[in-house]
Formats: sequence, C-alpha cells, structure tokens
Amino acid sequence: MLQINMTRDNVDIYELLTAIRRINLYLYESTIQITLENNTTVTMPLSIEFSRMIYELGQSIAERLNSTDSSWVTYFLNDIAPEIYIHYPDHKPWKVNFNNFYFEQIKVLTEALTLERKLNIPADELIVKGYINLPRWMNEFISFEAYFAGRITSENAMEFVKKLNLKFEEDMFLLYVRAAKKRDTFVSIIYLLAGMNPNAKDKNGWSALLLATNSGNTTLVQALLEKGAHVNDKNNSGVTPLMIAAEKGYTEILMSLLNHGADIEAHDNFGWTALLRAVESGHTEIVSALIAHGANIEHKTKFGYTPLILAAEKGYSKIAKILLEKGADIYAKTIHGNTALLTAIKHSKTQIALELLDRMIDFDEKNDKGQTALLVALEKNRTKVVNALIERGANINVKDNSGLTALMYASRNSAPSIVQTILERGANVNEVDNQNMTAVMYALKKRRYKIVHLLKNAGAT
Repeated sequence: MLQINMTRDNVDIYELLTAIRRINLYLYESTIQITLENNTTVTMPLSIEFSRMIYELGQSIAERLNSTDSSWVTYFLNDIAPEIYIHYPDHKPWKVNFNNFYFEQIKVLTEALTLERKLNIPADELIVKGYINLPRWMNEFISFEAYFAGRITSENAMEFVKKLNLKFEEDMFLLYVRAAKKRDTFVSIIYLLAGMNPNAKDKNGWSALLLATNSGNTTLVQALLEKGAHVNDKNNSGVTPLMIAAEKGYTEILMSLLNHGADIEAHDNFGWTALLRAVESGHTEIVSALIAHGANIEHKTKFGYTPLILAAEKGYSKIAKILLEKGADIYAKTIHGNTALLTAIKHSKTQIALELLDRMIDFDEKNDKGQTALLVALEKNRTKVVNALIERGANINVKDNSGLTALMYASRNSAPSIVQTILERGANVNEVDNQNMTAVMYALKKRRYKIVHLLKNAGAT
C-alpha cells in the first residue's frame, strides 16, 4: 500500500507519479490511503482516487484556459482520465504505463495550480507569461489557448515565436501553412501577428494564400487576406487562389476571395480560368456563383475548350443547362473543330448529346477531320444519337475529309437496322471515297455479310 498525503490544499501528487513511473504499478491490485482535511484516513482503489485527482486538476485549469477540442487539457480530460476512472476500476486488470507525455501534462497542471496559490496569479497567466517551463509541444497548444483568449496580439506575438523556438523565416512559415492541420494554422497566424510577410512564396511560386486555399483552410485564408496577402498572386503555372477554390469546391473561400477583389478572368498558362476549373470539377454551385459575378462563359483554353464544351465532355447536364440559359454559344469549337455536341458524342455522353440536339438547328457542322455529328456518332456506334440525328434531318450524303459517307461508316460499324435506315433516307449506295472504296467494299473487308446482303439488295455493284 502507498501512503501519501493528498489533501486538496497541497495537491502533492508528485510522489505518487514518481512511484507509478518507477514500479510500473498495476492499478487494479493497489490501494491508496488518503488523508482527508479532518485528519481521517480512507483507503480506496488507487485507480479511482488517482484519476479523480487528475481529473479535478485538469478541470480547474481547463476552465481558466477556456480550452478547446485542440488543447492538451481537453484531450487529457476526454481521453486519458475517463479511461482510467470510468471503464477500468470494476473491470479487467489494466496496466498503467505512464510515459513522459502523460507525466508532463500532469506535472504542468499541478505546478500551475501550486504557483497560483503561492503567487496569487491565475494559472493561465503563469503559463502564458512563461513562469512555468513547458516542453515545446505543450507550449504550442498553450499558445493556441492564449490566441483564442485574445492574449496574443501584434505587440507580443514575437515573444510567442521565441517561446515556441520557431525560426522567423519565410520557409518555416510556409511549412506551417502547407501542413494545414489545426495546430499549424494557429502557429501560422502567430507568425502573421509577429509581422511575417503574408506574400511569402516558395521556389515554385506558391504563396501562403495559394497554399492555404489549396488546403481549404478558411481561417488562415481570411487571416492572410486581412494581413494584405495579394489575392491575385500566381504560382509558376499561372494558377491563382480563385482558380484553386473553384476547382476544389471551396465556396466560402471563393466568395471571400471575390470580395477581396480576385480577378475572375485571370487564367493560367494553359488558358484555364476559375470558371473552367469549376466546370471541369462539376461544382454547379460555384459555376453559378462565378457567372453571377460576371465570369466570361465563352473564354477558351489553349486548346479551344469553352465551359460548355467542357461540360459536354464531362456529361454535366445541369451545368450545361446553366450555361445555355446564360447564352453560351452552342456552336463554339475547339482548335480541332469539335463543338459541344461532337465532344459529347465522342466521350459517350449520350444524354447531354440528346439535350444539345434539342437546342440546335444546324447538325452538320464539321470538325477538322470533316466529320459531322452523324459521322462521329456512326464511328463511335452511338445508336440513340444516330437515330435522333437522322430523325432531325442530318445530311445523309455528307463526306469527311477522306471521302467517307454515312453509309460507309455504318457499313463498317453499325447494326443492320441503321444501315437500312440510311438506305431508306436515300443514301447513294455506290458512292466512292478518296481511295475508290464503296460501302459494300468496307462491309466485305469487315466480313459483315448481312450488311453486304442489304447493300446488294439496294443496288450495290
């Protein structure tokens, strides 16, 4: 049995802690004799009394520090003490192995309360002002507590930088910004309060604002903007914070950037704007927000993609509808001559292709290969789109740059019913391409004998 005086007045648990660490005590089989304030003694399981004492000490400090979920105090109270106190006293044996991490927490708690009584200074002030020697990891958490309580200001932030043994360098600052965890966020803010350059950049041109935006760190983004971070800074690839927020779907950050003057028409080295990135990622809400703020819906990438063509490629019907209702050019083309319709057909986005057809009058626009929507649909074997185009009067006898007709495409790839439909629409069965090949020759080459029979019956020679 351990016999230790543990009255509330002296909070003397160092002896107990040392004993636990020294002999690696089994709590379930040990008892402790407690001397109460009226000089009576009580013997009880060590596990219960020990955890009660620790819990009370932690609770007292936590109240003064206005602790949050990120604090070591709350972590200790919620994870360590209840585990000992609630779950184990009446259950299976549990071996206590207090490492330095737990021991340091308990030591700081007791030392703070002991000094508070001796010096008549609140424990939280003793910690914040550095009267208690804390390990670095604990110092950081205490600094966050102080930040939340409004104790860290521009006037004293440098003291905390020194207390945390931080190098006041841009590279170190960016390291914390990039880490993006909650504890790193507030270290970054302490740097800013201490006068760190909010526009610091790494070798690839990534500024603190770009890094914070990329991590979705709304708190840090706001802090950087308030400290004068350049909202339109670009990295070496020409990417701005607004483009990143749009691509990743960070609506709150995007609106904050816009409210601080972000250039909505800025584009990267490949011509991508914030709107194009939002469309590619399928962020309907952000697409609407950017359009409402005046984003150009006809801006093209280096390869000629407009937001509508990109929406068609991805199959985003809702976004395409928003763009069309705002007047997007349905006949705009990429550098290879592909419209939104051609792009949707090529990428198997049948539903959006049919929706685009309902809004079009001219279906015979060609790409740089001379292909119309009908020829691409036949090449890719998109039966629903082929039938829809034929029903709407697409040109049956149009040729691509190689001289191939719709019947030739169908003879190579399509079902007999499609070939029959094209023949019924008046296709020239004996038309030749640039290599003097006819539709029946293509069918024979592919060994499609049912198609050969159809073509022969239609007069193929």
